[in-house]
Amino acid sequence: MSIERCQLPDGRRAVRKRHRDAIGARGEAAGLAAIAAVAGAPPVPELIACEGATLLLADLGAGAASPAAWERFAQQLAALHRHHGPAFGFAVTTCCGPTPQPNPWTPDGHAFVAEHRLRFLARACRDAGALPASVVREVERIADRLGSLVPTQPPSLLHGDLWHGNAHAAADGRIHLIDPACWYGWAECDIAMTRLFGGFPQLFYDAYLAAHPLPAGWQQRCELHNLYHLMNHALLFGGGYAREAAAVARRWA
Repeated sequence: MSIERCQLPDGRRAVRKRHRDAIGARGEAAGLAAIAAVAGAPPVPELIACEGATLLLADLGAGAASPAAWERFAQQLAALHRHHGPAFGFAVTTCCGPTPQPNPWTPDGHAFVAEHRLRFLARACRDAGALPASVVREVERIADRLGSLVPTQPPSLLHGDLWHGNAHAAADGRIHLIDPACWYGWAECDIAMTRLFGGFPQLFYDAYLAAHPLPAGWQQRCELHNLYHLMNHALLFGGGYAREAAAVARRWA
């Protein structure tokens, strides 16, 4: 993916993003539209155009988020997660980084995550040589008993790749969601991702949980939910991510 700032003929500043293919661009565009349609959800950049593999987005600029902005963002994310879909999945294929995420509508969340997140990515890692077959078998065992590991929860609209870099403090001081990899899934999956690469401020978690409590044990399950992202990073970058994914799979298998 390439990203560049540009100026439109009408003088507006914009960001041009070129995905690897049209699937990635369409997935991001659909995710931005879905988030923007939810009342009270975090703001997202305006989508100016989507043509082929290229998106044109309003340039948000860069700023600094105050404690009040983080609290407001947490409440807005809670509003997003209170928006429930008809099933688990999404209207189109989305991408987490460059990795496609299959999103067929599935009534059962455990079946969806098992097949279209854990098994799908573990097999992709095996086929690419990113993870050994022994780790893939452990992930398969986790997928088989996911119903006993994660409590039943409704399908919430998720950002899908919510590390701190995708909670963007704009020039107006508000925190915007950028680079979505949306799907309808368990809200705690998004919260787990916030803790994977450095975490968000504690006041964010306090405000979020006050507005949208999560089922008991969510803190422990963060590691399980982040296995998906560790496998994705193993697929994309290898190295230590593969070792981390193997260690988490071993603990939960």
